[in-house]
Amino acid sequence: MKKKVFNFNSDLKKGINFYNEFGFCIFKNIVSKKEINNINKEIKSIVQNQAKKHLREKVKKKIKSTDESLIKLSKKNDQLRSRIYNVIQDLPSVKRLSLNKNFLKIAKMLGISIPLIKTSQVRMDMPKEKKFLIPPHQEIKNIRSSNMIFFNTALKKITNNMGTINISPKSFNLGPIIPKANNKSNYQYIDKKLYFKKYPLNYFELNKGETLLLNKLTIHGSRKNITKYKIRWSTIIRYEDAKKMPFLDLNDTYKQFDLKG
Repeated sequence: MKKKVFNFNSDLKKGINFYNEFGFCIFKNIVSKKEINNINKEIKSIVQNQAKKHLREKVKKKIKSTDESLIKLSKKNDQLRSRIYNVIQDLPSVKRLSLNKNFLKIAKMLGISIPLIKTSQVRMDMPKEKKFLIPPHQEIKNIRSSNMIFFNTALKKITNNMGTINISPKSFNLGPIIPKANNKSNYQYIDKKLYFKKYPLNYFELNKGETLLLNKLTIHGSRKNITKYKIRWSTIIRYEDAKKMPFLDLNDTYKQFDLKG
């Protein structure tokens, strides 16, 4: 399937129609350059500050980017990377992004009457790292609402070798599927036999600032970052609907989709 990008400012309705048909859509101009640059700037400041403290002068002189600094920190002690990741989630710029008026406008257009911010986070996919790769799945683990959408925005250009997201167009038509789990993966997943023939996986590069909008039932998964010194940086914003939430009526059937990961 060929990549198609819709301009939020001029093609919003076309993009929504595409989303309703395929279960996903790629938009540009939802998030401003200023918002993207602010997040990148704050992440860079944190990483550089830690690199100054923990990396030797000889190593620092050879480093050419923020990504390389973080990779070197991780190689020295992965807890340095892990704690940077945890702290980044609390940046004001990341929290503000969840209040983006364009995200909320799309949520309303897609029938989310009372939006709840389920998730507001930065994801960083390191080169050659396997433990955080999520197999094809639906976004229904720990989701209390029957109506949930999420936005994945590229903070920097994401190329194929950096691990773009696999998407199975129209697979939301299968409805919610009880996932599987095994000892080989840290995450739950959807059995390939259920979707691959009719709804094969596609992947799309994302330019900086482009946003992937996904239906929670659209099957998707992570691909491996095979670069040497490039991190796949993106933000994830999820919205649930408090008006369509059996959880509030003491219905916990959503837990049947929570197995692992």
